[in-house]
Amino acid sequence: MQTFFEQGYWGYDIIVNDKICIHQDYVPAIIGNQRFANKKEAELVGKMVLKKILNKETPTVNAGELEQLGIKVTS
Repeated sequence: MQTFFEQGYWGYDIIVNDKICIHQDYVPAIIGNQRFANKKEAELVGKMVLKKILNKETPTVNAGELEQLGIKVTS
């Protein structure tokens, strides 16, 4: 997992066998296109998604999980 800064916004990539399998430049689980507020938010969500993948879980994220990570969801 690595974070990136692109066009003024943060996001994360999940990389498997040197290929990007998830490129996330918006906060998942939110209707609309909310960007990550900073590198820390992108990193927290990316690490959670990677952990799910390694545990053979579906790498989805819900609003409750974002809240637990301290990520403010705006509508």
